[in-house]
Amino acid sequence: MPGSPSFKKRQERTRQEKQAEKEQRLAVRKQQEDKSNPVARDVQYVLSIHAERFHRTLRYHWTICAADSPDRIVSWGHAASHELAETAAQNEIRDLSSGLTQGGRAL
Repeated sequence: MPGSPSFKKRQERTRQEKQAEKEQRLAVRKQQEDKSNPVARDVQYVLSIHAERFHRTLRYHWTICAADSPDRIVSWGHAASHELAETAAQNEIRDLSSGLTQGGRAL
């Protein structure tokens, strides 16, 4: 009977079960997204910038490596000044962290 206390308990239990199923589906979907885009996970990066003679000037090279595997370069590039190299590298780290790029060469 719709007005009885047992009906209300069953209705509330059904509502709670539906909410639990919805939360479980969302958790599974988030796990699948994390697996499909491993770069977007919380990864820490190591940034290195060094100067190298290039003709009569200096060229500043930057490399980005994952902190857990510093021997493997995730991304790299070069710029005309230290400030430009630092800015470009920080932008690349931001893109890597957000999943917009998967690494590679950036100028």
